[in-house]
Amino acid sequence: MTAEHTPNGQHADDHVGEYISNRLPDILQRLAAWVAIPSVAADPQHRSDLVRSARWLAGELRDAGFTTTIFETGDSHAVFGELIADPSAPTVLVYSHHDVRHAKPEQWEETEPFTPVLRDGRLYGRGASDAKGQALAHVWGARAHLATPDSARVPLNIKLLIEGEEEIGSPHLAELLDTQRERFTCDVIVFSDTVQ
Repeated sequence: MTAEHTPNGQHADDHVGEYISNRLPDILQRLAAWVAIPSVAADPQHRSDLVRSARWLAGELRDAGFTTTIFETGDSHAVFGELIADPSAPTVLVYSHHDVRHAKPEQWEETEPFTPVLRDGRLYGRGASDAKGQALAHVWGARAHLATPDSARVPLNIKLLIEGEEEIGSPHLAELLDTQRERFTCDVIVFSDTVQ
């Protein structure tokens, strides 16, 4: 038996895929709940929504087994979660954001931007793919990782930094990175805000 296989011979990737597949309705429901929060960083009227979005994400991270911290960054908040399996193991830091762009009504002819709609297996709503969907994929990936039998689990520490000002140019990110340098120490960074 190698570290990549469970005692019944199932490959770790198979276990993760099965875990995610079996929970896809739950994942979509959670993403829809988050997308419904209009966390528009560029609009001062949505400052309380940015706080709600950060707190919502912190709750999801805690529920998945992460320890969390919410950092105030200007008028918004960044969420940091960490899952330390073994301090001597490699650490991955995933960067993404939970703020969204302002929704222009003329660009939303079929649906309302903050009323998520599931159609043909896809969830539509502001932020579903930029970047709440990506951030939540990492949270559920961590859940699947933790559900993998110990004998097949890759020894890895996971940190997530999900900021709330990316859509306005991340004016406070450099300061946050500088003041929390030790906390964000890692071996590799995954920038999770790109088109697949």
